[in-house]
Order: sequence, then structure tokens, then C-alpha cells
Amino acid sequence: MAVVSESVRQAQAAAVARRIFATLSTKWALTVIEAIGTRERRFAELHRSVEGISYKMLTQTLRGLEADGIVARYDHHSANPRVDYSLTAAGIDLLTTVHELCGWSRTHLESLLAAHPTADLSLCTTVSSADSGYDRTGSHPEPQLTPGRTRPPRRESR
Repeated sequence: MAVVSESVRQAQAAAVARRIFATLSTKWALTVIEAIGTRERRFAELHRSVEGISYKMLTQTLRGLEADGIVARYDHHSANPRVDYSLTAAGIDLLTTVHELCGWSRTHLESLLAAHPTADLSLCTTVSSADSGYDRTGSHPEPQLTPGRTRPPRRESR
């Protein structure tokens, strides 16, 4: 086994970090990670819980997160197509880090708002902790639809 020099290892770590930050900086990545939470979720369930995302964008976001090792995709290979998504160990660790960053922003909210008083906060959206299957106590409540969302009507079979 070849020994990797420290400078090569640092360059690899920097490249991976840039790739992960690029993925996380997309519009939907953090919202999808939050929606998956700490349990397996099916595609349609994710689509219902992330308000405003199209099927195409959800697919692209999940593929990017899977390629970066944050999300695991499990295909059941059954007659009725069924695919589940869950966070990998790295994804769960990332979700914890994001929650800690949110805690930091709440702790320093007044000084952060004072530093940028004209910030447009209308873009701030969240997935409720009940919807993500995660809360600070570590319990996993039953999934609920985001308030104001209803399930799409079922198609009649012919």
C-alpha cells in the first residue's frame, strides 16, 4: 500500500470539501437532507415534504447527494418499483453539524441581524423537525405533512 504524503492528503481533503460545499450550496440540498432526517424515506414522501421542489430537481439533488456519499439509495428490486433514501453515517454527521450551526445562529441572532439589517429573510424556509424525523431529544416522531400542504389527488386506475 502506497503512503500518501501530508501535502497530497491536504489537497485531497480541500478538493473533497469544495465538492461537498458546492453540493450543499444548491437551493435544495440542505432542505432535502433535513427532510430525510434519520430514517428511510421514499421518493414521493420526500417530494411531499419539501414544498416547492419539482420531481426533476428532487431527482438531481438526490443524485448529487448520493454521488457525494451523503445519501444512500436502496432499490428493493421488487415488481412494484420501490426505492428508499437515507442518510449515510457522513450524512447524519453533516445533519448534526447543520443543526449545531442553526443553534449558533439562534444564539447570535441579534448581533447577526444588526450587522445586516436589510437582509431578505423571506427566503428562509424550513422542514419541521416532525417532518424530518429528528429532534433535539433524539426521538423520531411520526411523519406529518408540512402545514398547508395536502396530498395530491390519486389517479383513477383504468
